[in-house]
Amino acid sequence: MNPLFGTLFAGTALLACAVTVTGVLGGQPLRIAGGVAVLAGFVVTAAVNIPLNNALEHDGDWVAFAPRWSAANHLRGMVSALGVALLLL
Repeated sequence: MNPLFGTLFAGTALLACAVTVTGVLGGQPLRIAGGVAVLAGFVVTAAVNIPLNNALEHDGDWVAFAPRWSAANHLRGMVSALGVALLLL
C-alpha cells in the first residue's frame, strides 16, 4: 500500500458512510443500499484481498492464493458495481 492508495481507499469508505447516513436521514432506500454495497466492497478488500496480497508478497506462491483471492476479487467487483449503480439511480 502506498499513501495515495490508502487515502483513496479510506476516503471511499468514509464517503460511502456519509452517503449511507444521509440516505437514512433522508429516507432514501437506494442511497442506503448503494452506500452499504460500496462499504461491502471496502470490507472484502480490507479483510481478504489486502491480507492475501501481503502474504503473496512474502510467500510468492500464487497457486495457493489464486482461488481465494479471485473469488474475493469477483465479489468486491460485483458489490462495488452494484453500489455505484444504486447510487446513480
